[in-house]
Amino acid sequence: MAIFNKNIIILATIGMIFSFNIVQAEMKVLEAPDTIGEAGEMSKNVAETGKKELPGVVESLWKDRVLPVWQGMYSWFYDNVWVKAKDWYLTEIKPRLFGEYQKRKEIITTDYHKEKQKMKEEIPNVGKSLWEKFLEIIK
Repeated sequence: MAIFNKNIIILATIGMIFSFNIVQAEMKVLEAPDTIGEAGEMSKNVAETGKKELPGVVESLWKDRVLPVWQGMYSWFYDNVWVKAKDWYLTEIKPRLFGEYQKRKEIITTDYHKEKQKMKEEIPNVGKSLWEKFLEIIK
């Protein structure tokens, strides 16, 4: 049994070292460009790759990750908050507001006409300058 465990440990260690070497062999090492021309060429390649691949990447991210999250938040909000708030408004708030409006309808219309008349009287004074208003206060 001890030999079996020892062999498993040795094979696992060799496997990890071997897989690490394979990964290292496949990785490209980017080097800094030696000249400005190489840097320009490198940046053109990056820009072209970005122009080709970026719209597809953004679209796939939007469709696969962002949109489902927002749709989930919207459906949760609609089911848990909006429906309850709407029912509460229709059953509690709207009847109370309508009742208060009916009680105060005459007061509202008379106050409206008073304010309208007051505004008609004040409109000609709006054009006066600050200096003219100051002189009226002093008199």
